[in-house]
Amino acid sequence: MNGEDAPELKRAAVAAAPSSPIPNHRLGMMIFLVAEAMLFTGLLGAALVLGAGAPMWPPPGQPVLPIWAGAVNLLLLSGGSFGMIRAMRGVRLASHRRLVSGIGLTLACGAGFLVVMGVEWARMIREGLRTTTTGSYGPLFYTLTGCHALHVLAVMIWVGVLLALALQDRFSPAHHEPVEMAGMFWHFVAVAWVFLFVVLYLI
Repeated sequence: MNGEDAPELKRAAVAAAPSSPIPNHRLGMMIFLVAEAMLFTGLLGAALVLGAGAPMWPPPGQPVLPIWAGAVNLLLLSGGSFGMIRAMRGVRLASHRRLVSGIGLTLACGAGFLVVMGVEWARMIREGLRTTTTGSYGPLFYTLTGCHALHVLAVMIWVGVLLALALQDRFSPAHHEPVEMAGMFWHFVAVAWVFLFVVLYLI
């Protein structure tokens, strides 16, 4: 074997090497989301334990959370997931219009979620739900919904950066990893709200 054959053999070895079953960016995002799931599992577990141990939940004299508000927020987060799915399909098909419109829909739904949550917090505060004078019910509500709202805000900032990059035509079918990762994060946030909705509003 002479020296001229070495580059061809090296390229052949690289081509024959098995590819990773899960892309690195997707695997990293999955590990991050597992850690986030553990956080929400702990918070939801605490809420379930405290609620099961109380004679009445919510405690007497405390405002009852409006189911309509939780349901509206569930619809908004679902709409944001639809937007991210549309954006992902758009970038894979090299459709700039689908990409931008999908990201825009997700941002609008996220903003709507935060507005509804802000209105709900203001109403609960007016009705006397506090973090220091209402036992564990008030702190649990504000901790769970506040933690989730911070996640929504974080993914909205991420998606907002994606929108700025998309308007500069920075994504393509060969380069769409940031869009996919943001979509995974948004879907996680939407699924997390399903569990919060059941525990806080329905049980």
